[in-house]
Formats: sequence, structure tokens, C-alpha cells
Amino acid sequence: MRGICRIFNVSRRTRQVVACIIGDRSEKSRQSLWRALPEGYKKAHSGSDFWGA
Repeated sequence: MRGICRIFNVSRRTRQVVACIIGDRSEKSRQSLWRALPEGYKKAHSGSDFWGA
């Protein structure tokens, strides 16, 4: 069973959280985070902790 975690995206410029979901690290949760992002952030450079989805 996978644990529950918070997954979020932070603006590098303002340090504000721009999208957040609570879920596991599955592909479905990743897609939910992507849908929660404002359009302008979807084209910006992003990073990862490289944990598998």
C-alpha cells in the first residue's frame, strides 16, 4: 500500500505554491497536479525529486 503525501509546485520567482494535491505518487496523482497548474506554469522550467510515479 502506498502512503499519502502532498505534491506541490512552487513558483521559483515568488516562492508561492501554485498547485497542490494530496494523494500518492501515482501517475494519476501526477496528472491531477498537472491539471491544477495555471497554464502559464506548464511551459516553465521545472524540477523533480526523481521518485518514480
